[in-house]
Amino acid sequence: MESTSPTCRPLCGTCFGTFRGALEPYGHFSSRLGELSNTPFQWNLGIHTLNNLAVLKVRCSDGWSFTHERGDEGLCLLVPHVGHLEVTLGKRKISVSPGQALSSPKKLLHNVKLSHGDGNGLILIDFFNKAVAREIIGRLYDTLLHEFDHDPRIDLSQGIGLTLDLMIQSLVAGMRASQSLGDSPNAMTLLGASMVQLIAQKLQSRPVDSTGCRLFDAPPRHRYTMPRHVKAAVDFMNSNLHRPLTVGEIASFVGVSVRSLQTGFQCHYHTTPLRYLRQIRLNAVHAELSSSENRLSIGEVAMKWGFTHLGRFSAEYRATYGHLPSETVRKREEGG
Repeated sequence: MESTSPTCRPLCGTCFGTFRGALEPYGHFSSRLGELSNTPFQWNLGIHTLNNLAVLKVRCSDGWSFTHERGDEGLCLLVPHVGHLEVTLGKRKISVSPGQALSSPKKLLHNVKLSHGDGNGLILIDFFNKAVAREIIGRLYDTLLHEFDHDPRIDLSQGIGLTLDLMIQSLVAGMRASQSLGDSPNAMTLLGASMVQLIAQKLQSRPVDSTGCRLFDAPPRHRYTMPRHVKAAVDFMNSNLHRPLTVGEIASFVGVSVRSLQTGFQCHYHTTPLRYLRQIRLNAVHAELSSSENRLSIGEVAMKWGFTHLGRFSAEYRATYGHLPSETVRKREEGG
């Protein structure tokens, strides 16, 4: 679905069937909650499309749910602003509240249920394949499909999430027919691509090497059989990146022997626990140095995430990302 000129369709009504019909052209197949099927359904819907972006702003009086068309490979960003969402993402059920956003490949959204209460509201942004670099989509797909310790929700009140929230507001405002961004397809496409870059930076739970390949990717046959102690170890590492952890301390915390822990990481990530820890620390440094919110020096960021030997840190950073930390800062300052 592509549009070479901006369209803006403000719609409203009191019939759920009409509401459902308005969403179907965008691959959203809606249903009403059974306990409310005999009551009036008041709704307002703004649909803004341009090139390879679609923004749907929905406000409804009662609860409803929707799924996406099977096989749709677009990327979706869900932002509740009234009420909350219950999302079935693959085999997981995730609750999303106002102040949060959830990003997912659309084909993984088996069901999205919006609470009723005093009404609900949602901003739904679809990024189609040509709207963003395909390699970014690919990395997000891999992460969301196979990363057990991954949380697809983004806190919009701090860090990268705060920047993303401002971009969402700009996108919604800019795609109205009366706004200047609606007359600039290139600007809108760049804004959409920038949003996906932020999402990728926030959600990427595994580091990538200098060629863009994800490190420590588990073989397909192991992705759905990850032992609990391996997942617990990853959770413990992510919660204690700033601490000088040892493999013995990690093994003790998750209740297994050092040998069992090492075997688990070798089987599922093709690396040792400490190398995995070092790489996710590097990933945290890279994300912070890339963020426009960062005001710390390179050394302060490195120390914050557990690197005490700055010379060794710089060498490891360059080996992972293909350039020195100072180059990451320079690209951020230049807007690259």
